[in-house]
Amino acid sequence: MYKAIVLPIKEVKKALDALSKGNLTYKIKIEDTRNEIGEIAQAFSTSIEKLKGMFLNIVEGTQRLRE
Repeated sequence: MYKAIVLPIKEVKKALDALSKGNLTYKIKIEDTRNEIGEIAQAFSTSIEKLKGMFLNIVEGTQRLRE
């Protein structure tokens, strides 16, 4: 039960800590996504990736406007 519940929650906490410091490169390490906790961790990881993509699009758009 520890691996299925506690470890994914700890990984999400690490990711939240990294995100709060502006780090969008942290990768959540999840072994098992077959339960609700794992699914939440996976969804959060996907959200970080999409957020990173949005920031990159903004940076690229800003650079194009400066040219």
